[in-house]
Amino acid sequence: MNGAEHGVILISFGTCLPTQDMNTRIFQAISSAVGKLPQRVLWKWDKHIKDENLTFAENILRVPWVPQNDLLG
Repeated sequence: MNGAEHGVILISFGTCLPTQDMNTRIFQAISSAVGKLPQRVLWKWDKHIKDENLTFAENILRVPWVPQNDLLG
């Protein structure tokens, strides 16, 4: 985060939308949209079997857990 020249965006849907339940089309739309941004993106992502078929933008870092209080500080 310290090296993120343009800042950081956190994506986390919490328990409202677990990543394993996300529609592939919706995922690709989100990934494509944030991939055009200059910010680095932290996406709370629960690994699941569909990961092999998904293409993540280069500025997205998938993490299984995010210490939100530490990030928001």
